[in-house]
Amino acid sequence: MANNFCIAFGLLRDCAGWSLRSMKRLGRFFIWQWRAKKRHSSIRSLEVALGANVGERVIIEKGVFIDAGSSIDNFSYINPNSSVENAVIGKFCSIARDVMIGPASHNYRNLSTHPFWHQDFYGFDCSGTASGAAIAKTRIGDDVWIGCNAVVMQGVTLNVGAVIGAGSIVTKDVGAYEIWAGVPAKKIGQRFDSNVIQDLVALDWCNLSPTDIQSLIVPNISNVEAVCKKPTSYHP
Repeated sequence: MANNFCIAFGLLRDCAGWSLRSMKRLGRFFIWQWRAKKRHSSIRSLEVALGANVGERVIIEKGVFIDAGSSIDNFSYINPNSSVENAVIGKFCSIARDVMIGPASHNYRNLSTHPFWHQDFYGFDCSGTASGAAIAKTRIGDDVWIGCNAVVMQGVTLNVGAVIGAGSIVTKDVGAYEIWAGVPAKKIGQRFDSNVIQDLVALDWCNLSPTDIQSLIVPNISNVEAVCKKPTSYHP
């Protein structure tokens, strides 16, 4: 924990004096250190909103932005300089550096793509307009791996076990255990054959108890067929 405090002061050392914004960031960081200790998590970023929901044994590296509308479940990690907006991230997810999840989109069919018509900040009377439908959540299922510099667009769902190639831009939902890559991303394969995928989805191993994961998954991490032939008592 002391090391994380050093990180906080180090990140703020270039600030011109103790501005109110800097103080708020530092205060937020200390609150997260207290929360993280109780959850056995590691949070090294100053940019995690207090309204975000962070699970147990989660790792959030430096420079990661997570807004108040987002959550990240147990055992997942996010590498440096990634951002998460209005998103739900499942368990055991591996998110590389410089990933964007749920960035705001712009309606290019409007007269202007600029948001001035529904944000008072820009000085226009917005009383006769509506910002449209509620912003859809971006959903990242359990055991998803997202490569560096990938973008997962607002409202997209990545189902359990999905893999997203580095540098991809994902604009459509991705099925369970599918592998997608490219700009825009397209399906290029799947991790296992369809029967195995069906068994893994039914097993839902990410939601087993830690004891069952230790007994069943860890010894068979490279033997998927053995996991699929699990004893019935392992059903969550």
